[in-house]
Amino acid sequence: AVVICQIANVFASRTRYQSVFSMGLFSNRAVLVGIVSELLILALIIWNPIANLIFNTSPLDLKYLLIAVPFAILLLGIDELRKYLLRRNVSWATRYLKWWSKLQRVWFTIEVTKSVIYDRSYKEYGLW
Repeated sequence: AVVICQIANVFASRTRYQSVFSMGLFSNRAVLVGIVSELLILALIIWNPIANLIFNTSPLDLKYLLIAVPFAILLLGIDELRKYLLRRNVSWATRYLKWWSKLQRVWFTIEVTKSVIYDRSYKEYGLW
C-alpha cells in the first residue's frame, strides 16, 4: 500500500502548481524507470519464495494490493484540486493551501539530509 501511494505521490510532487496531466504522466522516463523497478522489487519481495524467507513475508493476493489504488487516486486527486485552486488564485486556497508546497520542500530537504548522513555513517564504519 505504501509503494502504491508513493507512486501517486511522485506524480503529484512533480510540479507545485501545474497539473501533472498537462505535463503528461509518461513524459519523465527516469520517473517511469523508478516506478517500474519499484514495482518489480515489490513483486519480488511479495511473490518470490526465497525472498519470502529472507524478508519474512508471505505471498499476497493481488486483490489485497489493489485496495490501495483508490487511496492513491484520492491522493493524486486532492493534490490536483489544490493545484487547480492555486492556479486560479482562489484567495482562501492561496492562504491555506500554499503551505503544502513549503512542507514538501522541507520534507525533501530532511530526506536528503538523512540520506547523506546515513551514507556517510555507513562509509565511516565500513558498512558501505
